[in-house]
Amino acid sequence: MTELKVGIDYRPALILKSGIGRYVANLVRHLPEADEELHLALFSVFWEKHAERVERASLPESERVELVTKKFPGRILNFLGKFTPLSVETWADELDLFHFTDYVHLPVKTEPIVFTLHDLAFLRSDDFHPSGDTKQLTAVTSQLAQRAAAVIAVSEATKNDAIELLKIPEERIVVTPLGVDATFFTEAPRSVQDPPAIVSVGTLEPRKNHLRLIEAFEVVMERGLDAKLILAGRKGWMCDDVLKKLEDEALQGRVIWLGEVSEVQLTALYRSASVVAYPSLWEGFGLPVLEAMAAGAPVLTSDRGAMKEVAGEAALLVDPESVEALADGLVRLLEDAALRDELSAKGRLRAREFTWTRTAKETVKAYRLALELGPPAAPES
Repeated sequence: MTELKVGIDYRPALILKSGIGRYVANLVRHLPEADEELHLALFSVFWEKHAERVERASLPESERVELVTKKFPGRILNFLGKFTPLSVETWADELDLFHFTDYVHLPVKTEPIVFTLHDLAFLRSDDFHPSGDTKQLTAVTSQLAQRAAAVIAVSEATKNDAIELLKIPEERIVVTPLGVDATFFTEAPRSVQDPPAIVSVGTLEPRKNHLRLIEAFEVVMERGLDAKLILAGRKGWMCDDVLKKLEDEALQGRVIWLGEVSEVQLTALYRSASVVAYPSLWEGFGLPVLEAMAAGAPVLTSDRGAMKEVAGEAALLVDPESVEALADGLVRLLEDAALRDELSAKGRLRAREFTWTRTAKETVKAYRLALELGPPAAPES
């Protein structure tokens, strides 16, 4: 093996607290140990809170990792990159390949490139993203997919979407599941809340299906079960109906919205939950399912896509579009202690199959594949 210098879009790790940000941060921490020939140039350019974000960067202790960061407006960089020689290579030269980790097309001249595809929900339904975001995501994703020598899909479900919706050749796709942080694992007895807590983690937006979950919880209440529903996640788009629902008098003290929580708070919520409910309508992976299982929480999630794939046989799967199915699943888990114990044990074992070390090793395979195959031929005009 020869030395391989990889440029990585590291901005999500410094800007985003969840999802893609956590993926990038954990990937970078484990890449140096995955391949001794790997040298990383972590590229990050932004304007707001530049010093604060750079200061909190949590980098692996390795001479083979370099943070290349500039206080520069990202949108201006992208604009200038179209008309001037300005590019990522202006600050990080002699790269062997570049890894796009997010749905952002930076001005990068290096070939080949690798692109991580997190999900294609915006192509699955117009209801999953605002129309403006959908147009932008579609344009950038199409550009990167056409240019990428290798595409990293975070699940088999996402790989299948890439083949179907983007027409990416299967031989250029490497399935690279995400991992789960060791902090979520615990072998100690769980201290569940009383009354029992149903915890749901995710941004308040249509795709996360909060409104149906709350309606299902109302059915749980009607059946006389003493429980509460705790929602953890920031406000997203089109969440007014959920916020209005939370104002219902009958739900006061029974449905609690915490907003965005820290990782410490999140871990505590998982460990104190009688049930973790994640009835999302579509996900590229579904990291909360994995985190909850690692913490020993019984999980109820959707019977489709990546959530079914990640959960395997270690969660209760239901139709997320059916309020009745959601309610029945919640009642079943709340009333059946033996089932909760079974899913808790299965979940811990299932979660241990997903490590960031594995993610890093599969990512290196994608890098080597990109170098082997080279950039794809330009599409015929």
